[in-house]
Amino acid sequence: MTGGLIGVAVTLGCLVLGIPVGISLGTGGFLGLFFYYNCNFSLALSSLASMPYYSIANFEYTIIPLFIIMGILCLHAGMGEEIYDTTSKWFGRLKGGLGVATIAGCSAFGACTGSSAVAAAVFTKISLPQMLRYNYDKSFASGTIAAGACLGMLIPPSGLAVIYGILSQASIGKLLIGGIGPGLLLTVMWSIGIIFKTWFQPQLAPAVEIKVSWKERFSSLKGLWGPAVLGVVILGGMYTGWFTATEAAAAGAFVGFIIYILRVGFRWDRLKEALLESGSTSCMIFLIFMGAIIFSRMLAVCGISSKVLNGIVDSGLSPTTILFLILLVYLVLGCFLDSISMLTLTIPILSPVFEKLGFDPIWIGLVVIVTIEMGMLTPPMGLTVYVVKGTAGGILTLEEVFRGIFFFLWIMGIGVLILIYCPWIITYLPNLMYQ
Repeated sequence: MTGGLIGVAVTLGCLVLGIPVGISLGTGGFLGLFFYYNCNFSLALSSLASMPYYSIANFEYTIIPLFIIMGILCLHAGMGEEIYDTTSKWFGRLKGGLGVATIAGCSAFGACTGSSAVAAAVFTKISLPQMLRYNYDKSFASGTIAAGACLGMLIPPSGLAVIYGILSQASIGKLLIGGIGPGLLLTVMWSIGIIFKTWFQPQLAPAVEIKVSWKERFSSLKGLWGPAVLGVVILGGMYTGWFTATEAAAAGAFVGFIIYILRVGFRWDRLKEALLESGSTSCMIFLIFMGAIIFSRMLAVCGISSKVLNGIVDSGLSPTTILFLILLVYLVLGCFLDSISMLTLTIPILSPVFEKLGFDPIWIGLVVIVTIEMGMLTPPMGLTVYVVKGTAGGILTLEEVFRGIFFFLWIMGIGVLILIYCPWIITYLPNLMYQ
């Protein structure tokens, strides 16, 4: 037990020092085993001899680089600009219409990338200048972008859903389909919230006189053909049972490549850049997985996982109370860690707890992911907020972005409560899948 606690402490210390997540997890896991085996270096090393290789030598894990290359190709094809152009023409004249257009655009763009950081960077470049041009409040405008970007991790293909499924052994296909409900719920709640807030505080978003005919609106829908095709191929294929999640990722990557060629042409320099970017991102994630496997092995061998499980189950608290306490821990961790770090650090410990408490694996997975995304908006870490600030440069201060995000955090908190007490929002579609 002592060795395990040392391993956990070393891992947390490495993360605080800014050491890469995979190296932190691997180092803490190895040192935990080293002290557990009474400082026997050979024994600790032999127990991990083939683990790094076999932890990622799994055909199902090809889903990660495939979805990554799909998202990067769609990004380089400039799909974000056309999506925002379409949503702004349809929603621009509403109260806070450009904010609603940003939320809707992030939702559609999430079907192409599955990354909140990418969505934050793209829509800061596209929608922030437009909102500032029409005298939108800086905090409100930047908070809208940071919140909307979180939809990239909910609307499938969700990178976090894939990682959660790998770590917990839950169905990745059902997790991806299950993200549709929460993603649409937050899209609607944030859009309605923007309309009501700007109705009572019109100084946040002055009325915008955008003259767009109905013909132009319908004509602009062609800008959504890329996300629509990807959605039909990926989600339709998984939902009907034609594809497994991995096969759907391969089909999505192929369709993403065709869309890229049709929009950009075969430019080897840009294609090479996209491939190198996807390769480096995939390697980073697989390094994290290797470290997470070593760390979880250490937790199991040292008895920490069983201690935590028995302690929670024997606490006498109701499953709902335990769930709220766990979600509170995620909110606190979100102040210091990024989303992948939180998942890889906690799921090896909490996955048996969720199973013992009888939680539906798809439902609890999506609830955890939404809560983690809340953590990505909270200070002082707030990774998505930092992406918005970094992309905007000197136009915004960090304080302005954080000030603008709190309104959306309150709505997101209500959304989490709705998902907890109305689990069918998550589970309805996965339960109808043909697999």
